[in-house]
Amino acid sequence: MRGSLGCPSAAEKKGERVDERVHERVVIEEGRIPATLDGPDGASFREMVDVRNAVEAAAFGTDEYASTAEEILPGWLNSTDGPRRLLLARVDGRIVGRGVLDLPAEPGSPTAFVSAEVLPDFRDAGIGTALLTRIEEWATEADRTILKAFVTHGPFRGGRALRPPTGFGRIDSDAPEVSFAQGRGYRLEQVERMSRLDVADTLPVLASVSAEVGARATGYTTLTVSGALPDEWLADMVVLQQRMSTDAPAGGLDVDEEVWDTDRVRRMESDRAAGGQLALTTVARHDASGRLVAFTELLVPTDRGRPVLQDSTLVLSEHRGHRLGMLVKATNLLALRDASPASTTVTTYNAEENRPMLSVNEALGFRPIGAEGGWRKDVSLP
Repeated sequence: MRGSLGCPSAAEKKGERVDERVHERVVIEEGRIPATLDGPDGASFREMVDVRNAVEAAAFGTDEYASTAEEILPGWLNSTDGPRRLLLARVDGRIVGRGVLDLPAEPGSPTAFVSAEVLPDFRDAGIGTALLTRIEEWATEADRTILKAFVTHGPFRGGRALRPPTGFGRIDSDAPEVSFAQGRGYRLEQVERMSRLDVADTLPVLASVSAEVGARATGYTTLTVSGALPDEWLADMVVLQQRMSTDAPAGGLDVDEEVWDTDRVRRMESDRAAGGQLALTTVARHDASGRLVAFTELLVPTDRGRPVLQDSTLVLSEHRGHRLGMLVKATNLLALRDASPASTTVTTYNAEENRPMLSVNEALGFRPIGAEGGWRKDVSLP
């Protein structure tokens, strides 16, 4: 889950004072998750998504990476794989902030993902603190003791740098969201790099890269599918998705091993399709065993002009060293060219300590545009 724990307000940037009476007009209440986007609850859900997008745009300086309510709602309705609760802050009836609690469904998980986001013009009125405090209470009521937040920090613009214990990546130590997180007991454990690829720039080299790497990856065959996966892939994809939760670098975030089965894979596909996203998946099959040992995914939005998300990529550790990561990514980007010619931009997130995958992305033309911090707070149950 992507989130924020605070940023500078527009009033701060202008040297103005936030209306000190705003806190007197704030109403904080639990939000209802609508079955559809029709009706009053659907309108509130859309307004909540607008808040999410505005907070992210303030961090990155562009609204290019906004999501739609149609894309987001199916995941919220899937309470089997990660139940969520929503908290809304209203001022004079307008939604100006949101808090989110996301609970991994694995039995005995100590983890809760938390988020508190407030529109820039309504910060410094205690709204973010009120949201986060209640979200943390919900987490402990659910017996969760490890709270994690992924905070959008935008690009590093100089000044004092804060680095995680991994030593990789950095964020602005003096940024208001950093002060907010640290002041509430969170510590930075990991920095992820957000990167962007201009598809037109990389297309001329993709075919040659794919051919060159393919020649070196002897004993493996790539296969690509658009939409739902073939039934014969499911057993191997269960293994790949579960290993994705443990094999990817996590810094000090202590990631739970996720529990996957074929039903969960199909639910994920259903959620994406219901949100209007087209999934392009390329796998590498080990010819000797017939097993799928690497995969990568691209999620194409309904509006083909919006950025595509480069989602999960994994090569099983026992099959690394054959450049399979480069092979499946290059092959999938070629498939994107054919499936969605109007798609011009791809974005992705990678842990800064994941140098092998960053090297693949850089060779394909991805360039850094921002950072996301993985923050953690350990709490005791009451």
